[in-house]
Amino acid sequence: MAYPSPLLGSGIVPGSPLGDELGGLTRRALIPRMIVQIYKSSPLISALLANAQMAGGGINAVTVPVQGVAYTTASWGDFTGSFNQPAVTQGAFNAQFNLKLLIVPIPFLGMEGFVQVDHAIVPIIDARMNDATYKPIDVLATALYNNGGATNNTQ
Repeated sequence: MAYPSPLLGSGIVPGSPLGDELGGLTRRALIPRMIVQIYKSSPLISALLANAQMAGGGINAVTVPVQGVAYTTASWGDFTGSFNQPAVTQGAFNAQFNLKLLIVPIPFLGMEGFVQVDHAIVPIIDARMNDATYKPIDVLATALYNNGGATNNTQ
């Protein structure tokens, strides 16, 4: 039985019963790649991942010196160049964080692999491994953008 193609009557494939017959008797061209079009793209996440640093274990394993207060003060002056004596302020503090994991388990049934041995157009394990790369990026982007208003910010 021929399965009607949604693209009959477009390009060089005729519409009508002749198109159905042609579709039923002709091999389709298959692209052996999975096109992923469900995740967000974020330049900020790309920049963060590109500048990521390795961290080890321990308590407060990630310590980042940050400037939380201005080191300098501004004051108004006049033609004589007089100004108020500036105070020395502590501007740098340590921001400290414990490590947190984002885990992506890969589901794979043995029979899926068995059925696809030497017959796969796109191996299901390859598609899942590819998804395991992009899913965490999407989760990080969503968590980053949704975390700005929290009072007790844990991410």
